[in-house]
Amino acid sequence: MTKKSHAFFKALRVATAAVISAVMVFALGGCSLFRSLLDDGDGSIDFTRSSITLQVGERYNLANIIDCDSTDYTLTSSDPKVVTISGSTVTAKSAGTATVKASTGYDSDVLRVTVKQKQEDAFTVETDGALVQTMGELSEITFMPTATGSIASSSVAWYVGGRLKEMGYADEPFKYTPTGAGAFSVTAKCGDFTCSLIVRVYYPVTASVECDGELNQTAAPYSDIDFKVRVDGDGNGANPPDYIVWYDNGKIISEGSELAFSYRPAAGRHTIAAEVNGVRVYSTDAVFKGAAATPAAPTVEFDNLFPHVYVRYEVAGAAQVEITSPTGLAATFSQNSAAYKDLFDGNGFDAGQLISLCASDSGRRSYRVRVKSLGDGDALTEGEYSEYYTFTQLPSAAKPYLETRCLNGDLYVTSDVEYTELVEYYVNFRSKTVNEPSVSFDCYIAYDMYDKDALWNDAFPIAATSGLYKNIKTTFKNNVMRTSFTVNTVNNPSRKSSAGMFGEGYSKQLHAVLPHINYDENKYRPDSHVFPIDEREYSAAVEYSDELYLAAERGVKPLPKSGSSAETLYELARAALREICSDDMTDMQKAHAIYDWIMWRVAYDTPATEVSSGGEKYSAYYLEGVLGDGSTSIGGVVYPPYAVCDGMSKAYALMCNIEGIPCVRVVGEAGSSIYDLGGHAWNKVFIDGAWYVVDCTWGDSQGSLTLDGNKSSVYELGLHDYLFVTDSDISSTHYEPYMNDESSIVYAPATARRKLNVYKDMTFNDAVIDCYIAGGQNERERMREIARNVAKAYKSRSSVRIAGGVNGGQYAINYQGVEVYSENGFTLSDSAILDVVTAAVNAENSSLTVKVVTYDNIMLILLK
Repeated sequence: MTKKSHAFFKALRVATAAVISAVMVFALGGCSLFRSLLDDGDGSIDFTRSSITLQVGERYNLANIIDCDSTDYTLTSSDPKVVTISGSTVTAKSAGTATVKASTGYDSDVLRVTVKQKQEDAFTVETDGALVQTMGELSEITFMPTATGSIASSSVAWYVGGRLKEMGYADEPFKYTPTGAGAFSVTAKCGDFTCSLIVRVYYPVTASVECDGELNQTAAPYSDIDFKVRVDGDGNGANPPDYIVWYDNGKIISEGSELAFSYRPAAGRHTIAAEVNGVRVYSTDAVFKGAAATPAAPTVEFDNLFPHVYVRYEVAGAAQVEITSPTGLAATFSQNSAAYKDLFDGNGFDAGQLISLCASDSGRRSYRVRVKSLGDGDALTEGEYSEYYTFTQLPSAAKPYLETRCLNGDLYVTSDVEYTELVEYYVNFRSKTVNEPSVSFDCYIAYDMYDKDALWNDAFPIAATSGLYKNIKTTFKNNVMRTSFTVNTVNNPSRKSSAGMFGEGYSKQLHAVLPHINYDENKYRPDSHVFPIDEREYSAAVEYSDELYLAAERGVKPLPKSGSSAETLYELARAALREICSDDMTDMQKAHAIYDWIMWRVAYDTPATEVSSGGEKYSAYYLEGVLGDGSTSIGGVVYPPYAVCDGMSKAYALMCNIEGIPCVRVVGEAGSSIYDLGGHAWNKVFIDGAWYVVDCTWGDSQGSLTLDGNKSSVYELGLHDYLFVTDSDISSTHYEPYMNDESSIVYAPATARRKLNVYKDMTFNDAVIDCYIAGGQNERERMREIARNVAKAYKSRSSVRIAGGVNGGQYAINYQGVEVYSENGFTLSDSAILDVVTAAVNAENSSLTVKVVTYDNIMLILLK
C-alpha cells in the first residue's frame, strides 16, 4: 500500500536585510525552482535553519548551518548576556532568547537562538488503563515514559515480573495486557533511573463495607467516619492481597491493602465510594455543613476579549467579587443578585464596565480585586475573602490595539503565536480588488519579543498562503511593530480538473466501507437549524473560500457576502451537516462522520499536484475542491469533488467548527521518513477535553486491489488509521515547521498521549461491531467473531445515498465492507485469513462472496 503524494504549500525563506526587504515564496510542493531564480550567488548568505535551541554552557558551530559562497562574513549577537560569538561558534551564557546576525556586507540573515537552563535528569512513567483488573475483563495498559536532561533520548528497558519484555526509547509507550491472576511488577529502566508499578489481577470476590460514624454533620469541628471492608474469597489462592481504593466525589483519597479506613471530609456534600480489587462495592452520601473554603486570589483576563475584562476564580458555590478602585472605593457584586447575575459565567465575572483597562494619561493606576464564596444554599455557607489581586492599568498607547478585532483576536500581541495568527489573518483578508495588494498592519507587542525580523521569519512558514511576497519590511518602536509586504497570488481558484470522475490520473474509490454518518431521515435537521457557530459572540464578513474556513477555525461566526463563493460554500457545508450529523451524536461521532464524508466523496487530485506552475489556481487546494458536487455553481464555476490535503484539511476544519467542535489546520511536511518529505496539511480536533490528529488525506490511502476478474486497479480505501491519533503516533511521518527547523514557533496544540480507538465501535448496516483485535487476544477466534457479526448484519443493496454527493448523492455499491484493526498486526498468512473469514461468513450466509484485503495492521472484509 502506498500513501498519496501529499501536495501543500511549502515555504522558502530567502535572504533578508537589517530591516527586511526581500522576496519570499510560498509555493506548492518543492521550492527548488524558486531558489534557483532568487539566489543571487556572490555575497548572499542564509542560515539553513531559522532557529536553534541550546542549554546554558553549550557551544554550537554556526558554520554547519550557514549557506554562503564565501567565509568572509561577520556574526553578531543581539544580546551577549544570552549568547556570545567567537569565530563561528556561539556559546549559550544564560537562559533567554537572542538573535545572531550573519552579514557579508551585501546580504544578511538572522537566526533565533533560544537558551534554556540545563534540565536535570529525571524519569517518570504515567499509565493509561486500569492497574487493578478482574479475570475475564482483562484490558490493555499503556505505560508512557518521560525523560528529561541528558537521558531524554536514552533507551528504556521494560521488565514484567523481572523479565525483559521490550527495549524502546523515552518517547515510546510500552503496552501490556495481563493474562492471569496475580501481582505483576512492570519496571522501566532508563539510565540510572528505575520506575516500577504493580498490576494486580483478581478472580471475583464478594466484598462489603461497614460504616461507623455520622454521615450528616451540622457544624465543625467534624468527627471521623470509620469504614471497614470485609472480603470473602481469594480466587482459590490465586489472588494477590486485596487492594482497596477510596474515592471522595470521584477523586482518589486513599488506596492500599488496609481493610480499615477513617476519613474526615471538609465542608460540603460528598459521595464516598470504595473499590475492592478493581470492582465498585460501596457508595454513600455524606453532608458536612460549614463555611466554604477560602479561595485563592483571582486573576484578571482581558486579551482578545474587548470590551470584556474578566475576573477569574475558583469558588465552590455562588461567588461575590469585590473591586476596589484606584481612589480606594470598594464595590461588591454578588452572583446571587438579579442585578449582576448576567455578568457571571460560572468561574468568572465580567468587570469590563468597572475596570478601565488602559490609563488615560501617563499615570497608570491600580485596582484591587478579591473574591469569596457565598455558599451553595446546601451544605456550604458563606466563606472568607481571598487575598487581593492587584491589576495595574496598561499604557494608554495599548488601547486602540485592544479595541481592534481581527476575527477572534486583537492587535495586542502577547506571544509569537498571536503574531503568527495576525500574519495569517492579514494574508487571507488582504484587499482582493488589485492583483498585487500591499498589506500593512501595526500591532502592540506586549511581551519580550526577541527580534522583529526573526519573528517574521518564524511566522511566515505557518501563516503564508501560496504566492510571491515582496517589499517585506518590519519596524519596531515604542512597543509598536509594523509589518508590511506585497503579495502576488490568487483570491479564488480559477481552474478545475477536466477529466471525468475516475478519469486518467485518478484512483478509483472503494465505496465499500460505508461512512459512519446519520442515515435516518427522521433525524435530518431542518434548514432553520441553529448550529453552534451561529451563536458565537463575534462575527466576520467573508467573501472568499479561505476567509470562510479561517473565520470558522478562529471561532467567529462567518457572515458571507451575498452572491459570493463563500456564501455558496457555507450553505453546501451546512446542508451536508444537517443530514450527516444528528443532534443525538457525540462530538466524537460528528467528527468521525465528517472525516468519513470527506473521504467518501473526494477523489485525490493527483494531476493538480503535478502542475509545474500555477498549481495554486486549482480548486483542489480550496474548499471548492471538497464541497463542489459537480452540479452547483460556486462563483460561476461548477467544481467536481477533486482535492488534495490542503482543501481537505480546510473543509474538515470548517465543518467541525460549524458543529462547535474546535478544529485547526496544521501545516508542515510529511513522508515515509524524514528523508522523503513533501509539503502537507492535516488537522487537530478537540474531543472530550483533549486534542487528536485527523488526516483525511493519509486515511484515504491508495492500494492496488483485484476485485472482479484478473485485472487489478488502484483504489482509494477510506481507512481510519489516521482518525483521532496522537502526535506520538505520527512522529516519524508528520513534521510541523518547528520540528524541521523551518520555524521555532510551536503553533498547533499538543495532542493527548493515547489515541481514541474508533475500531471498537464500527457500524455496519446499523449494527455496532467491535472490529479491534487487541494484543493477547486469540487472532483466529476474534476474526471468526467479527466475520460472523458482519455476515449477520449484511443487507443486500446496490446503492447508497450520501448527502452532498455527485449525481444527487447516489453511489453504486458493489461490495460492502468493514475495516478491522489488529494491534499487533496479523500473524496468519493472507490465504489462512481468507479461509477463516470465509468459513465464518458462509456459516451465517452461504450466498455471500468474500474478499479479504490486508495492509499492515488493517484488514478489509468485503462481501457481496
